[in-house]
Amino acid sequence: MTTIAACVFGAVSAAAVTAHALRTKSSTRGDRRRAALQRKQLEEMVADWRRELWHSVVPFWLTHAVDEKHGFHTCLDRNGDVLDDTRYHWLQGRAVWTCSRLFRRLKADADHTVHGSDDVRRGEAERLLKAAHNGAMFLKFCKEGGGDGGQHGGDDAAGHPIYFSTTRDGWPLHIQRKPYTAVFYVFGCLE
Repeated sequence: MTTIAACVFGAVSAAAVTAHALRTKSSTRGDRRRAALQRKQLEEMVADWRRELWHSVVPFWLTHAVDEKHGFHTCLDRNGDVLDDTRYHWLQGRAVWTCSRLFRRLKADADHTVHGSDDVRRGEAERLLKAAHNGAMFLKFCKEGGGDGGQHGGDDAAGHPIYFSTTRDGWPLHIQRKPYTAVFYVFGCLE
């Protein structure tokens, strides 16, 4: 189990125990104290995760993954160096969804604060919107025939497949016959 998955599992478990203890009228004073402590620990973990998201994860991806013309780089090392220019469209769709969702969360708060992260840079919302739009346009470009000039699909945009992967310029590399990529494509479009 990865570290993040273990943290999430631990937080969910703590939240369930806390909720149960708070709902149970017959809980002892010790149970209520334990539940209060668990709630505090859970709140601290959530604050840490938010800080990590807004001060490490989002800046990393916006700095290194955004390709101004061709969606998102999807194969990066931990330093942000591009390892491969292949565009995996399930990740393109996820990136569009994530940037769109985070943009909407930031815009929902007029001061650009997110649950206590009052030092999120003011330009972050616009960077997220620009990245989401860029990724959506790349997905649309590929769906409409992309770099292949329309040779791998039908006569109209509806006839082209949603590719699993393409080159940076949109040339098809692999078509997956499962809905995995299409699901993330739709999620990105819906957000």
